[in-house]
Amino acid sequence: MLDKVKRNGNIATLIAGEIGFNNINDLERANTLSKCDLLTEMVKEFDELQGIMGMHYALKQGEKEEVAKAIYEHYLPKTADDELPQTDIGSILALSDKLDTVISFLSIGEKPKGASDPFAVRRAAIGIVRILVEKGIDIDLKKLLKEIEKNAKKSEILAFAKINSNWETPFDENVIPEVLEFIKGRFISYMKDKGYSTDIINAVVSTDDYSLYNLYLKIKTIQQFKKSEDFNDVMTVFKRVGKIIPEKFESSFNQTLLGKDEEKQLYKQYLTTKENFENDIKNKDYKKALESLLKLKPYIDEFFDNVMVMVKDENIKNNRLSLLKMINDTFKKIADFTKITT
Repeated sequence: MLDKVKRNGNIATLIAGEIGFNNINDLERANTLSKCDLLTEMVKEFDELQGIMGMHYALKQGEKEEVAKAIYEHYLPKTADDELPQTDIGSILALSDKLDTVISFLSIGEKPKGASDPFAVRRAAIGIVRILVEKGIDIDLKKLLKEIEKNAKKSEILAFAKINSNWETPFDENVIPEVLEFIKGRFISYMKDKGYSTDIINAVVSTDDYSLYNLYLKIKTIQQFKKSEDFNDVMTVFKRVGKIIPEKFESSFNQTLLGKDEEKQLYKQYLTTKENFENDIKNKDYKKALESLLKLKPYIDEFFDNVMVMVKDENIKNNRLSLLKMINDTFKKIADFTKITT
């Protein structure tokens, strides 16, 4: 249990750094005391009181109220519809505790099968999803997991999973994709349960964004945007651009190879749109980001009406395809629109 507390503390410190939380002393204190009540006779007799008794014992011993409350909150949510942690420290510790659980058991191949979840790994992942989404916590999970793995290598605690003295497995970077996929699976189920369209969910989660909160905002925005008249224009533009680009196409863009006015105008508008789009993305204003992309439509229409892409000159052809790919890649920062049904 001491090993887990130490691992939780390491993860909590990394999370705090990611979200700019500075009260590290109280965070560390709450983590240190988080599992102490498991040794008491009260919790041994009534295990549903874990965390609750820890909070009361901490208050009795004169600990700060936020520290004591975090001891209780770090177990939350206990079920899919349970309350969430209300304090920042409680939220960070709840995330670190649940991440450690998912990492540990997936590292030793103990992935839940079917309805069975003997080690509450699925429940932990659902808790991670709910805290990140419903508390509006913007964390790149892929980046965080890489930091956890790097931190684990430096730590004296090598075993991320210790079922018994003969079964120890360190957290390996090869487990990161599996952890991400597992948590993403719980996120997809969560969003479906909230009534969001499967095609929109799949279109958004297929991007390279590993912040569940960002993904949630994008899905929510597209679902609302799909009801507008502008949505069909977005789909038309994306499909028109994406359809012509060969699979796995890679080539560098050279502005000096732009010859026709329509491709020059498209590139000029793309640069303006890209700057506005990236500001919108930074501000998490995904509706405005989609509206920014829409401004490309008349220029793209002019391009396709007046410019032949697949010319014999390979340099010119590849350069025009590269221009379209840059536009296509910009769209994909929100979603892969080919996965959305109209």
